[in-house]
Amino acid sequence: MIMKNKMIVLLIVLLNCILLCSCEYAQQKEVKKVIVDESDDFVTYEGASMAATSDGYYIMQGGFLYFVSSDFSQSTIVCDKLVCVHNDSGVNNLNDYYECNAYFGTGTPIINYSGDFLYISGTDPNSRGEIIQKVSTDGSEKTVCYKTAGTICGFCIYGGKAYIGEESYTADNKVQKIVSFPLDNPDEVEEIYETEEYPSSTMNRMKCKNGYCYFYLFNPEDLENESVYISIDLNTKEAELLYKPSPCWIEAGQKRSIM
Repeated sequence: MIMKNKMIVLLIVLLNCILLCSCEYAQQKEVKKVIVDESDDFVTYEGASMAATSDGYYIMQGGFLYFVSSDFSQSTIVCDKLVCVHNDSGVNNLNDYYECNAYFGTGTPIINYSGDFLYISGTDPNSRGEIIQKVSTDGSEKTVCYKTAGTICGFCIYGGKAYIGEESYTADNKVQKIVSFPLDNPDEVEEIYETEEYPSSTMNRMKCKNGYCYFYLFNPEDLENESVYISIDLNTKEAELLYKPSPCWIEAGQKRSIM
């Protein structure tokens, strides 16, 4: 009788383990599905900027652009040069990496995809500033769309326009601003927001949706304080301070924050 009871307990434990494993596996599959379906909402892969296309994904790693198959089984560097520095173990001068079609500089490049072209932020090899380039999907064609002497902290495409969040310094203060330009006319740059009210904060998580541009400002030296969330009406250019709980995430299109 005792042996029978032990067998029943073991079967129950085994069944629970199977159910837990099944649930975990289902959750993993669901997470992967969510990532794949997120084609324009802060898409990242292992912390790197990522753009989804009908054929697969473009991912930035170590300043180099890679194409990844839709099932994440294969990756290829986006450079068709047979002899190139990306095949070398290293270079003596970091500027030599710019000879590679797939290299976009140090920092944290941001990738967007629109109209069969990639739009990628990166460092300017000819200055200390940063640039946004229009890039063919094979990496062979690059056109500079935008230059700034500051730092690009946010970049997204919405309604046929590029929206860039950047930070720069004056003699007395730190300036955060957002500019935009039509993708078919990059010279038509328009400033839609500027502030000097947050000199210790950094702009992050910029997103345009439903006629608004959303972003938040946080102070990396004072993480105990709450971030400042702001929305901008893209029609009126009016900025509004949003409700700001502790979790640093924002639901685009809604005036509330979420995890």
